[in-house]
Amino acid sequence: FEYVRIKNIAKNSDGVSATLSVERAFNGSPPPRDFPTQITHISSMPWDTRTKLDFRNFFINYAKDCPKDEGGRTATDIVVEAMVGSFREGGILERMGGIDLASGPLSRDLGVADYNGDGLEESSDIYWEGVADFYGRLREELGQHRVLTANMDWNFLNFINGANQEGLARPSDPWNEVSRTVNEMLTWQRLSPLPFVSIAFVQYLTNQEDLLFVQMHRL
Repeated sequence: FEYVRIKNIAKNSDGVSATLSVERAFNGSPPPRDFPTQITHISSMPWDTRTKLDFRNFFINYAKDCPKDEGGRTATDIVVEAMVGSFREGGILERMGGIDLASGPLSRDLGVADYNGDGLEESSDIYWEGVADFYGRLREELGQHRVLTANMDWNFLNFINGANQEGLARPSDPWNEVSRTVNEMLTWQRLSPLPFVSIAFVQYLTNQEDLLFVQMHRL
C-alpha cells in the first residue's frame, strides 16, 4: 500500500474523465510503488482537521469489520491490548488506577469513508458501533475498580468515569467557561452509573486574568 495526498483534480478535454495530481509516499507512507491499472484499489481516509498541520493525523479505524493484520487482528484488538496488557496481573502497571484518553478524537464524526476496505464508502454508523465496542472492551479489561476518563462522550456514560476537559478557560470569558465546565461535570456525575472522576486543566488566561486563577479553582 501507499498513502497519497490528492492535490488537484482537473477535468480532461473529453469532459468526462479527469486527471489527479497527487503527492506520493505521504505522511509516513511506505516508498512509492507501481500500481497496475484497473486492479488498484483506492480508499478515502478521514483526517483530524483540528491539528495545525492539515492531513497529518490519521484516525484509528475502530469499525469492527475493518481490514485485519496478518494475525487476523482488528485495530481495536491491537489498541486495546497495547493499552491494557500491562494492567493485567503481573504486568508493570498492575497497581495503576486507570487510563486517561485525554481529549482524543473519539467524539468526532468522521463522515462517510471506506471503513471495511471493500472499495465502497459507508456511513459513520459503522465507526460509532466500533467505538462503542472499543469502550466496552476497555471497561471490561480495566474492571470496575479502575477509572477511565476521555472526551465528553455522552453516548458512552456506562463505560467512562468522567471527562478530560482541556483548554480552560477561553480568554474572552473565563468565568463562563469554567462555570459551564462545572455544570457539565455535575451533570455527568448524576447521569453516569460509574464512580465519578474528572480532569480539568486551566490555561489560556491573559495577564489581566491571573488574579482570577484561585477563585476559579474554588469553583
